[in-house]
Amino acid sequence: LRDAARLSLPALARQAGDLVERARTGRLTAADTSGAAVTVSNAGMHNVAYMTPIITPGQAMILGVGSVREVFRPDAHGQPELRRELGLVLACDHRLLDGVSGLRFLNRVVHYLERPLQLVLGA
Repeated sequence: LRDAARLSLPALARQAGDLVERARTGRLTAADTSGAAVTVSNAGMHNVAYMTPIITPGQAMILGVGSVREVFRPDAHGQPELRRELGLVLACDHRLLDGVSGLRFLNRVVHYLERPLQLVLGA
């Protein structure tokens, strides 16, 4: 997605939908898949909890996304509670940015995954 930080959520969804459709129909161009700073690699559809993605040369980071799993975790009182978890693994090229910047990015991703209405409402 080009200029993702400047686009609204509906505009991002349109751009992503267009790219997905072109990928499914074999119409992606080299320009569509080059020049990225960050890649998101989705392994969730293959029922993989976690993956260790490999950074494409020239990119700053790659985020590996696993599948959503239902697991029992202790609640505030130590009692088992069924929760949904998503495996995320971020790999950064430390020649381009430091690990703290990568962690800030990952924390922001987690923040919005846990609070999706903030994306929709622009909060």
